[in-house]
Amino acid sequence: RVRAEEALRRANETLRATLEAAPLAIFDLDMEGRVKSLWNVAAEQMLGWQADEVVGEDIHTLIHHTHADGDHYHVEDCPIYAAFHDGAVHRVDNEIFWRKDGTAFPVEYTSTPVTDHGRLVGAVVIFRDITERKETEHNLHAALEEVNQLKLRLEQENAYLQEEIRSEYNYKEIVGKSTTIQRTIHQIQLVAPTEANVLISGESGTGKELIARAIHESSGRSERPLIRVNCAAIPRELFESEFFG
Repeated sequence: RVRAEEALRRANETLRATLEAAPLAIFDLDMEGRVKSLWNVAAEQMLGWQADEVVGEDIHTLIHHTHADGDHYHVEDCPIYAAFHDGAVHRVDNEIFWRKDGTAFPVEYTSTPVTDHGRLVGAVVIFRDITERKETEHNLHAALEEVNQLKLRLEQENAYLQEEIRSEYNYKEIVGKSTTIQRTIHQIQLVAPTEANVLISGESGTGKELIARAIHESSGRSERPLIRVNCAAIPRELFESEFFG
């Protein structure tokens, strides 16, 4: 029995030393919500209170009494206390804790119930400061909002410019107001409603495909796809079967 007690004592000392050195802040509570004995170095550094200043103090009143918006945080709504009332683990990432100097900071915490032979005796709370993460999220949201605003502005400017071009110089993507362009547009308007085959000729780069699309869009088939085929890419012996079956 003596050896077992000594082994248990050493195990408890090792556990306490581990908790003290943990990078996460840790403290334990009794069933009244008062700090018992565990208040590790990380908790001291984040909150400003030394362990001997908080043992026996009501933790909700001490560090958790107010919401982020300044409203009073009622004890009956406190997830920290809920853990030793309902026996469930409570995880929260959108609240604040208050420091000794009166400043607040955003935290992420877990309140875990502690039992002794099946009986609830308190809770252990593990938390960390998430100020940096919140700032990063805020900056990211601000950057995304700026990008969205710029995107909307560009879309509006693009739509405006396209409308200006269409209204003044454009016919079915054909831009221009010269006599030659107007004569070509007139020819398109004459032939598009008919079932006639149309041959469009011209040097490479003069816009034959543009004219073909304009005829198609002005025709009764405008709601159907325009199929483009490069006849030069089809071997002579396959031409007839490809086009006429």
